[in-house]
Amino acid sequence: GTLVAQKSATAVGTATLTGTLQVKAGGCIVVRGRSNAVDQFKVAGKTTLASPTFVMERTSGAWQSGVDYQVFTGSGTIALSGTPTFEPAIPMDGYKWDYSQLASDGILRIVEDPDAINEIVDGELVNAKWYDLSGRPADRHRKGIVIVDGKKVLKK
Repeated sequence: GTLVAQKSATAVGTATLTGTLQVKAGGCIVVRGRSNAVDQFKVAGKTTLASPTFVMERTSGAWQSGVDYQVFTGSGTIALSGTPTFEPAIPMDGYKWDYSQLASDGILRIVEDPDAINEIVDGELVNAKWYDLSGRPADRHRKGIVIVDGKKVLKK
């Protein structure tokens, strides 16, 4: 099934559950965001999440890194098993969804992905330090994925 806390098409809302919430594998939780606010699910009992899919939608603006998106609130507890998936898979280029505080605090975040390829480089970056994926110094004329000033980039 799909769980949505919809107030309106343009505003975020809160779904209040007086009992427990169980989302099994294959279940979807739609989280809509506007500015720094997101839909919230206020649960009084236990929330059990088994490899849920979070469908992350924006009603306006863009997702921002470093913001605590409080998805679950209430007096209940959260148990997370398996690995959540997200749609879209990444919130923006070079970043990933962080669910490390989902079970403890009901929070999702956007953090920099150290494994991401951050940009496409067409020209020369003369003063940059270039390395191959093994960390060895590389020629700045090298094509393909390289590390430039500590970030993975694709050089065409």
